[in-house]
Amino acid sequence: MAELIDDYKAIATKLGLPEMQTGSFRREETRDFASSQDALAHLRDSRPECGWLLFQSWQGAFVEGFPEIDDAWGHLLAADLVLEDRRSARIEHLPAYGWRVIVLAHDDGASGLWDRVTHLLRDPADAALHYRRYWTLDAEHGCVQVGAMLTSIETDPGRS
Repeated sequence: MAELIDDYKAIATKLGLPEMQTGSFRREETRDFASSQDALAHLRDSRPECGWLLFQSWQGAFVEGFPEIDDAWGHLLAADLVLEDRRSARIEHLPAYGWRVIVLAHDDGASGLWDRVTHLLRDPADAALHYRRYWTLDAEHGCVQVGAMLTSIETDPGRS
């Protein structure tokens, strides 16, 4: 693994790619909910620091407390949240089953690789989503992305 990272660093420096490090994520909790209201209550109770929410008729990010939910937005479809303890919670709508909340934690000692990736936000216009992106080595396909964790939402005053 060390040789692979050294080789990657040589290429990354030339091409301006993100730094790659060893480690992976650990799944700490998986809970299924029959209704979006129950899943939202669970997310609210976990006291997220920041995140984004996607509903049928609304999407948005928050950085200071969980937002008030408007019933007119419809059902929750997906979300990524950063929890107080630096873990990440993801929610997915599984049409045949309901809603699944997955809580992940970063593990420096786990086998795998990770880097950082940034996605620009539309609203607020001066903010960005920061993720850890996780990879595994596959004998047939090479380095394959296996997951991601939202780590923060930060503002960039130069963007607005």
